[in-house]
Amino acid sequence: MPDPFSSSENFFRPIRTGPEEARQALQPSLLNVRVSTVYPPYPIGKHIAFVCTGDDGRDYHCKDDDGPLPIRATEWVATRLADHLGVSVAECAILENDAGQTYFGSRNPLSLGDEHRLNAILHGQAKDEIGRPIPWLGQYLARVAALDIFLENPDRNLRNFILDNDGRISRLRAIDFASSRFLIEFDANFPIASSNTTHVGKYLRQRHGGHHEAAFELLDRIGAIPLGVIEGIIHEMPSDWLPRDQMGGFFEVWSNGQHKARALRIKALIEHGWEV
Repeated sequence: MPDPFSSSENFFRPIRTGPEEARQALQPSLLNVRVSTVYPPYPIGKHIAFVCTGDDGRDYHCKDDDGPLPIRATEWVATRLADHLGVSVAECAILENDAGQTYFGSRNPLSLGDEHRLNAILHGQAKDEIGRPIPWLGQYLARVAALDIFLENPDRNLRNFILDNDGRISRLRAIDFASSRFLIEFDANFPIASSNTTHVGKYLRQRHGGHHEAAFELLDRIGAIPLGVIEGIIHEMPSDWLPRDQMGGFFEVWSNGQHKARALRIKALIEHGWEV
């Protein structure tokens, strides 16, 4: 089996971290995508209501709220925030059915062949054409790990990544922030040592390195995001996706600087080897 990293620049490359390119890649449409064809249910993971093809011709995993948890808003804000920060994530859209019900839609182009390649990438070690370690994969995974901790996402696992083919380039993208609790509260005791995010992060760092500098850069970017950006992200989504009290509480986190304090706490955690 050929080394999946043997020609990394042509075969496999992350999205550049420049915010302008990230915004162009994932800029949401002003119109909701209409649900066209709903596929029969099958085991596809928690929080997913159904899989469908939209009227834009793309396939989506659609998520609805789960009891009091604002799943749609959580996914939307986390994905749009990651986009703003230049972290490669799956394209998202607001899906609407004939009854006017709206869902968070995550585009998933993963095929069976892509899944095998993805496993080889995550479980392997990225090297260039002459066998030297290449840093970008570990840097990307470090940024995702830092973002997961900031968002209080306890459920990152190896199936929460996809490959998205763009011509000859395959892009690694993170998916699924639905379990994150950042819209409800910021918990000073997070991360939890027993969480999937902690275990998977440790495994990936063993394979691809810790790359503290990449994680620190991501956290510095979070601290520099103004409230207006957060307000814009939330106002992009339907107004019934997030109760007013939760919306006000999240705005307060940004206006009083709690997000900066949290980013600093996470940097201190990373400086001690990511250990909880």
